[in-house]
Amino acid sequence: MSQTESSKISTAQHDLLCRGIEVLGLDISADSLNAIEMHLSLVQKWRSKMNLISIANERDLITHHALDSLALLPLIEKSQRVLDFGTGAGFPGMLLAAAKPGISFSL
Repeated sequence: MSQTESSKISTAQHDLLCRGIEVLGLDISADSLNAIEMHLSLVQKWRSKMNLISIANERDLITHHALDSLALLPLIEKSQRVLDFGTGAGFPGMLLAAAKPGISFSL
């Protein structure tokens, strides 16, 4: 998976995210990956101003939030609708919706 020009996460974060997706055995399109990275970029940008999430470093955003969220994908593969109650900073719902645009998500 290649990093798009519009994503704003670091190369290290991108590489970690791609490795994690591979280890989890997930099939995520380039467009979906770009949407996920854009969401992560916005969370990273606004987290301190809006107290969105607590992370110790940029790696935690990927390991503790993005990959934890994406690990749920196999559980919703055949779903037509998903409800995410109390989405905090868009996790896990926004990332799952980006990864599976054919499924209806209510956040």
